[in-house]
Amino acid sequence: MDIILNEVEPLNDGEEVIFREIFNYGNSYYIGEWNIKEELNKHGRGLLVNLDGTSYLGQFRKDLQDGRGKLLFNKVEYIDINWKKGKMDGIGILKRADGSIKNVYYKNGIKMSEEEYNKSNGLINIIINEEQ
Repeated sequence: MDIILNEVEPLNDGEEVIFREIFNYGNSYYIGEWNIKEELNKHGRGLLVNLDGTSYLGQFRKDLQDGRGKLLFNKVEYIDINWKKGKMDGIGILKRADGSIKNVYYKNGIKMSEEEYNKSNGLINIIINEEQ
């Protein structure tokens, strides 16, 4: 399991963590790091496997997906994106089974078009006409 978790950057936030093999939540399983001060609080690098077949491999803070992580749909399809408090947030990459790659845009867990995402972040496209 360490091999899989080595794909994920450590948090390096000063919190002391321990590794636990498998914890059964009933509808999902977690393998990874826990905050040593707070029992049952996922914190650090981990793998959360859901019974619906999806998984999350990435960083956790205070028991939620937070930081960089991959939402895995199966062995070859995934979204690699930043997470904030358990929700996808930012510009990510969707890799499909056929090998194609596409940018995806999320704000607070809501999927958006590139234009909607830029507007929600206060980014405005400005076109400057240069006269010669």
